[in-house]
Amino acid sequence: MMIIKIKNKVGGNMRRPLLLVFIFLLFLSFVYTKDKSLDNIKDKENITIEGFDFNGAEAPRLVDFEITDNSWRECTGNCAIDGVEISNVNVLTNLNGVESQIFGKDDVHNINNVIIRDCRVLGRSISSSVDINLSVNPFVKKIFFISD
Repeated sequence: MMIIKIKNKVGGNMRRPLLLVFIFLLFLSFVYTKDKSLDNIKDKENITIEGFDFNGAEAPRLVDFEITDNSWRECTGNCAIDGVEISNVNVLTNLNGVESQIFGKDDVHNINNVIIRDCRVLGRSISSSVDINLSVNPFVKKIFFISD
């Protein structure tokens, strides 16, 4: 089991979401797991997102997991992800113009069992893919939205 923890005490003006740090660490771990699966990845710390950076070529993303052949990562297209949990994320701004995506590559290099637990946007619980503008493809199975 791999556990990724991000500890954050937000203060001052934050321009980029801390969730991107989690995603970066997840993809960085792909480099060390070429042709293997990533199982039971959990982040149990509180993350607060104060705003998004709209200065890039693409829309900012709240959640972005993608297995693709077009990437700078060494394990390009040769991974599977199973058991990712995103929990206790609090977004303090609206998601206008913000997207989320979870894309697997094929039946072997896929993404399964993603849990989005106790996450909120402007105080409202995230309870479905619509709440975070989430796009998925046929190689993603079992996304759970859980609110306590």
